[in-house]
Amino acid sequence: MRVKLLLLLLIVLAIGAGWAETLSFEMVGAKCLFLDTTPLNNQFALDGVTFSGGGTALNRCANFAVAPHSGTDLLAFHIFGYGTGPEVITFADPVSSVSIWVTSTAGDDTFRLIDNNGLSASVLALNSVWAQLTLMGPAFTQVTLSEQGGKYLWLADDLTWTSAASEQPSPVPEPNMLALMGTGFGLIGTMAKRFRG
Repeated sequence: MRVKLLLLLLIVLAIGAGWAETLSFEMVGAKCLFLDTTPLNNQFALDGVTFSGGGTALNRCANFAVAPHSGTDLLAFHIFGYGTGPEVITFADPVSSVSIWVTSTAGDDTFRLIDNNGLSASVLALNSVWAQLTLMGPAFTQVTLSEQGGKYLWLADDLTWTSAASEQPSPVPEPNMLALMGTGFGLIGTMAKRFRG
């Protein structure tokens, strides 16, 4: 009985939770070589995110000695003229958190995210091991991803962001929200009554 109550409470709480979106840099026709690519810019604008700074989406056939964190493509940087970074990531709508997986195949490396409000976060990624870099704060629309150790090759994958707008309460509840909350509270009341009686 307690499990049912807990499950129901979690469902009710999840109704108001913010939505998150993940971009895994999968592109139709991603290339194997830096020479054959162009930097990312607005290729993912329909997903609500744009890029500037030189990073390019490459396919795993580029043989970086580390597989993409997911899928077959990843965001790659090479200091010898191809995607040197830092990478500026701009979101169409304000976000409250950003997470991205990073690594370097040229040794242990430190990575940093800084938002347009000046908040920052860092992570140390061991050689060829993916590390998750996460930044959370008040609403921001842009982050800068940078590599701090001067490595010639570094990679990023699985960019995830959470909308800030979805976390701010609406001044007037929507009818479907009221209906779902009413149903949830009614079920909780019914279960509590059965539990006592």
